Amino acid sequence: PEKLLVEQVANEPTAAFVPLGVLTGEGAGWVDGPRVEELLPGKPFRLDVGEVSILLLRSEERIQAFRNECAHQGLPLDGGMVDCEANTIQCPWHGFRFDTVSGECLNAPGAQLEPFPVRIEEGRIRVRPN
Repeated sequence: PEKLLVEQVANEPTAAFVPLGVLTGEGAGWVDGPRVEELLPGKPFRLDVGEVSILLLRSEERIQAFRNECAHQGLPLDGGMVDCEANTIQCPWHGFRFDTVSGECLNAPGAQLEPFPVRIEEGRIRVRPN
């Protein structure tokens, strides 16, 4: 039988695995972001793709991507302060804090940031905004 290559499409241990090629190539929705070395731990990175603004965050262990909108009033988070030890980002507008792993709002349980799948190809971060 033929072996099927797979790739992880999210950073969480419970991520689904899909056949390579299913979510790659033309029209698959993946967009190029910065090179990995351009994304500094603790410094939010804004990536605008058409009408969508993406917030990229890097910690020592992971790279996360979220819609660059606070769940409170939809204002951009890329100017927020990141606490790498606590894994949080604080909204620069009204102070709401979000977990940078899950996207959950720590001030208003039930509100959360919209995550996007992330992968790294040849040192470049790629994101698939919904």
